[in-house]
Amino acid sequence: MRCSILLLLLFFSPFFKLAAQYYSLNIDLPETNGDLGASIWDMGDGLMIQNGAICDGMDCFIVVKTDYSGNVQWHKITEGYKCPRSDADAMIQKGEHFYAVLKDNEIVEERVKVVKLDAQGEWLDEWDFGAGIEGERPLLMSQFGDGFFLSNVAYDGPDGLNWLQYFDSNMINIHNVFFPDEAPYWFIGVNDVIETSDSNLVVTNTVGLDDGLVTKINGQGEVLWQNRLKGHYVSQLEVLQLDNGNIAASWYGRDTGIIWPFGDDSPKILGLSPQGDSLWSNLLASDGSFSNYLLSMVKARNGDIIGMGQYFIQIEEPWDLIHTGWIFRMSQEGELLWQRLIFDERAQGTLYYQYFKHAVELENGDWVFTGFFGDSSPTSNLESKIWLVRTDANGCLLPDCDHNIQLVSDTGVYILTDAAFVEKIVPESDFQLFPNPVREEIHLQFAQPLPDNSQAFIFNQLGQLVEQKDVSQQQSFIWPIEGLQGGLYFMVAQTPDGRGWKKRFLVMD
Repeated sequence: MRCSILLLLLFFSPFFKLAAQYYSLNIDLPETNGDLGASIWDMGDGLMIQNGAICDGMDCFIVVKTDYSGNVQWHKITEGYKCPRSDADAMIQKGEHFYAVLKDNEIVEERVKVVKLDAQGEWLDEWDFGAGIEGERPLLMSQFGDGFFLSNVAYDGPDGLNWLQYFDSNMINIHNVFFPDEAPYWFIGVNDVIETSDSNLVVTNTVGLDDGLVTKINGQGEVLWQNRLKGHYVSQLEVLQLDNGNIAASWYGRDTGIIWPFGDDSPKILGLSPQGDSLWSNLLASDGSFSNYLLSMVKARNGDIIGMGQYFIQIEEPWDLIHTGWIFRMSQEGELLWQRLIFDERAQGTLYYQYFKHAVELENGDWVFTGFFGDSSPTSNLESKIWLVRTDANGCLLPDCDHNIQLVSDTGVYILTDAAFVEKIVPESDFQLFPNPVREEIHLQFAQPLPDNSQAFIFNQLGQLVEQKDVSQQQSFIWPIEGLQGGLYFMVAQTPDGRGWKKRFLVMD
C-alpha cells in the first residue's frame, strides 16, 4: 500500500470490523462532478443531503435522499442555478418544507432566487429578487421568527455593498438594509448567520484575512453590538446559539513557535454572552506535525457543541499532507469532551483530501457527518464525492474507541494511538513482498526478525480474513497461496507493540 498509509498504520491496535450500523462511505452521483455534502437533515425515514456540485461543466443545485445506511434512494438535480458557494449552507428546513437560496448561472435582472421544496425535493414555489440592483448574489439564509433573512452582495447597491433582506412567512420582502464595506461596521454577513434566542440575528465575516467580525443586529438591521476578533490568515468564522442563551463562536488563536501549516493558527472556540462579552475560550491547539481547521458547528440535543472540519497530517514524500476528517464535542461551558480524526484511505487519487462540513444527530444518539471525499489533488474540485460517516454518540466507528484516530481501509477499521508516536514510523523498505503478481507462493522479507507474538494476515477485497500465520522471530519466510482464488489481496503484518505493515498483492489464476 502507499507509504503514506503505512506511516499511519504503525499506530493501529488490532484490526476490527465496523459495527453494522456504523460506516464510512462516499456517494458518487453519475451525472455530476465536484460533489460535496454541505448540509444534512434527519427526515425520520432517512437522510436529506444538500450537495454542491457541477453538472455538464456548470454549477448545479442537488438534493440527495439516502436511508440510514447511506444507500441513495433518489437525487434531484436543478441545472442552471448554483449555491452561493459550493460549501455554503444554502438550504434550511422549516416544518415539512425546505427553502434554498440560489444564484442564477446566467446574467439576469434578478439573480437572487429562493425556492421552496417538499420532502421529495420537488419545487413548490420560487421567488426572485434583485431588480434594479446590479451585481447582486446571495450569501447566507436563515429563518427569522416566522419569516426569513437573507444576506447578499450588491456590488452596485444604492447605499452599500452588503444587502440584508427581511421577509415574512410568505417570502414577502418587508425590509432592506445596506451596509458599506467600510468602518464602522464593514461588510457584516458573509460566513455565517444564526437567529438568537432573544429574537435577533448574529452574522459573521472577516476583514481581509486578519480580523473576524461577530455582529448582532435586530429585526430592523440595526447593529446592537460588534465584536472584532484578532487572528491571522483565516477566513472562517462560525457561530452557534447555545441553550443557555450564550453564543459559541469559532476563531483562530496563534500557537507561537509553530510555523504554518502545522499549527500557526489553531481553532479557538469562544463563549460570548448575549451582549457580546467574552465568557470563556478554548484553544484547540495542534502540535508540530498536525494542524486543524474548523468548518462548522452544530448543537447536540443535550446542548453540547459538535464541531467538525479537517486535520492536516504531515507525512513523508511523495505526499506532503494528509487531510482527514476532524470532529469534537464540547460542553456549553467550553470543556472539551472528546475529539476524533476519521480517515478513509480508499480514495483512488494521488492525494488524500477529506473533511466534514455538517452533521445531524439521530434519534438513538448516533451522529451522521457529511462532507468532502477527494479522489485527487486538493486544488481540484472535479474529482470528489459526498462523504457520509455514521458514528456512535462518542464519534466512534467502533465501540468504546479510546484514541482519536480511526482509519477506514479495505480490510476494516484500525484504531490509531496518539499521533506523538510518529517517530516510530518504519519505512516501507523495511517490508518487502515478492513476486507480485504471484501464482504459487509469496516471499516476505523484514529488516530484522519480528518479536514474539507477531502475526501476519491475508484479507480479501471484502475485508474478510482468509489466512493467518504466527510470524514470531521470523525475518523472512515463504507463504504458499495455492488455495487463494485469483484476485486482489492485502498482506498485513503486526507486532504486539502496534507496529504494522501492509501491502497489496495480486494472485493470478
